[in-house]
Amino acid sequence: MLLNMLTIADTTVPPGETLYIAFRLAFMDTLERIALADQLGVAERSFGYLTQVPFLRNVVPPVQLDEMLLTWSRHMACEVHQANLVDESILYAACETAAQVVRTDPQSARRLLQEGPSPCFAEVNAALADRLQKLHLSCAHEGHFLLLSQFQDIPPHEADELKSRYGLTPYADECMFDLLGRFRVSPQIAERARGLLTPKEVRQMFGILRLATKSAAM
Repeated sequence: MLLNMLTIADTTVPPGETLYIAFRLAFMDTLERIALADQLGVAERSFGYLTQVPFLRNVVPPVQLDEMLLTWSRHMACEVHQANLVDESILYAACETAAQVVRTDPQSARRLLQEGPSPCFAEVNAALADRLQKLHLSCAHEGHFLLLSQFQDIPPHEADELKSRYGLTPYADECMFDLLGRFRVSPQIAERARGLLTPKEVRQMFGILRLATKSAAM
């Protein structure tokens, strides 16, 4: 059995059904929005679960999905992985997005959970939405990823002083800037989806992302 070993500060992200629900609902909601945006010809707009984090609002949706699967695979790995600001952002954004899906479209949430690769026995109701939000709160460090956007319009030397005051170590935010500059998904995206998507959904994902990539290139 794989050990769940994604840690934030000294807290191990708890394994179990709630985390699976958060990642699955946020992933599938974003994937469906990519397909819809391509159909409507509005793929250039900012959308996806990572819009919950202001600094990462403009990460292209396919890369959002790829990065979520990377964090998911780290959580499912046997070795300990110390979460960086991107991992923390993804956990927060997935939980918040999933909670919104449960509250605003419980019928779709039930469908997505019933069709998933793992049995899910949770009642889709307000209590589940609350539990999803409490999950990221229970693992929260200082929430530095939510502060970064506030430093963008400040001169660099002043921003560095403020970051230091808030406990942001030098270069800790480099992974966030790197993510903003990515436009392609990893060749390992299918392998990382193990346990979160069914084989059929992986094939559908490739089809949707392939169409989205073609549309963006036109």
